[in-house]
Amino acid sequence: MDTLKQLEIKECVIKKEIDLLKTNIVDPLAIQKIYLEFSLLWDEFGIVEKREVIRLLVKDVEVDIEKKSDKGKIKIALWDKVPKGKLDNYKIGSSFCSVELRR
Repeated sequence: MDTLKQLEIKECVIKKEIDLLKTNIVDPLAIQKIYLEFSLLWDEFGIVEKREVIRLLVKDVEVDIEKKSDKGKIKIALWDKVPKGKLDNYKIGSSFCSVELRR
């Protein structure tokens, strides 16, 4: 393949990546690849390493179960990127993702 053709292909790939970044759309294939790679790596970790990874990912866990009930809520707050700029620019909850699990 000639160099010009390779550069055109590379340009198309870069433009696609820029468009994805502008629209803030998550590429499902990229997520699948990351998950697969993470799963393979996770399987190699020992208990101590897994605990440390979870500590790096999870900001807070909130368990809300009523007495004498087998129903309740678990909220898991994940760390997100470290805020940039002034903290006043961030609203409550914007510095992490929150996931609610129901039974």
